[in-house]
Amino acid sequence: IWGAKEDEDEGDDECIFGTRSKVETRASLDSGKGQSVSSHPVEEENEKSSKSTGNQIIDEAFIHHLRCCEHLVSQLTSFGPLRYKEAVSLRKLASHGDAIAQFLSLARSKSFSLGEVFPKLSECRELHDFWVEACSKKNYLWIRLKDFSLALEKRFGDGLRLAFASVAKLVVPEIVCRVLDVGYDVEDLTLITVHQYYSHFQEIARRGLQFYMNTVGKEISIVEGLKTSRKSVHKNALLKINELGFSTLVLGSACMLLVTGDSHAKSALTGYIERLSKYPDHRQKALRVFLEAIEDTDQQIREGACKALGSMKAFEVVNQLTFLAKCDFITVKEAAYNALMACGDAGRLAFSESLPTTFYDLGPAHTLVPQMVL
Repeated sequence: IWGAKEDEDEGDDECIFGTRSKVETRASLDSGKGQSVSSHPVEEENEKSSKSTGNQIIDEAFIHHLRCCEHLVSQLTSFGPLRYKEAVSLRKLASHGDAIAQFLSLARSKSFSLGEVFPKLSECRELHDFWVEACSKKNYLWIRLKDFSLALEKRFGDGLRLAFASVAKLVVPEIVCRVLDVGYDVEDLTLITVHQYYSHFQEIARRGLQFYMNTVGKEISIVEGLKTSRKSVHKNALLKINELGFSTLVLGSACMLLVTGDSHAKSALTGYIERLSKYPDHRQKALRVFLEAIEDTDQQIREGACKALGSMKAFEVVNQLTFLAKCDFITVKEAAYNALMACGDAGRLAFSESLPTTFYDLGPAHTLVPQMVL
């Protein structure tokens, strides 16, 4: 796998990548850039032992997924004892591990068609055709971020500018971040692989890419509208949120806006969250969004997430709320306590059971809060 191999055959246009590169053009994993290296008789033996799969295209895909893993691993110790975001990151790491394992398998073979490497992609004609059109003919394994962005802009840009003039430029960057799925600090990531592309779009492909682009545009326009001080735009966003289905972006933004937004925005978002919580599937998705948010490093986001969970009467997460009510900054403690009280008997019981026995005879739970919180 790691040694250099030579092959005189030329790849054709239907291959996901060409034949194995020779020693003269093999990329070094150590450089991390996929740069070509010149061959020299004295250096050739050293090059044979360099860390490369023997194919530059596979090397770059391999490095990309390793970098994604680095992003996730670097965050594993920053989530505190709640551990939900840690579990999410571990699942993502497992997915990247599967992709890396496939690259090692590909490195043993000469060449592949896209259908052989990723047969599931062929099941959705629109996703398949867009990917093939966006990629170069010699490489369907990955695409540069800038090329993927340009392909989205070329296909959907005019429609986005017509429907969402003020926020159209934000749609493509938002989608790129969603596809990468390692957070928003992705400056050192330069590729999107076919694995990431399909993993993101497989569930939304049934309604089409155009519908998805318009949905993201609508979500962004609502979030930006709730933040703005322009009355007409703000009012329009308040009206649109009443018609919006489930949106991870809006729920994530709600965590901050429930703390920093004006009274109208807070009321609209609270009503939106309460409406979603009535539907079991949406409720579970919303709980996952807010469980991640209560582990955020930003104090205001944690506070807003607690307020959102209170709006949902989220009895499912009383243990997490109890921890925050005891072990966070004052504003987060108060928000977590209020959320627990909104959960009824389950919340009150969870909070009282967390208190030291010596405090039980001091009165109702609400009279203990100043002593425990302050």
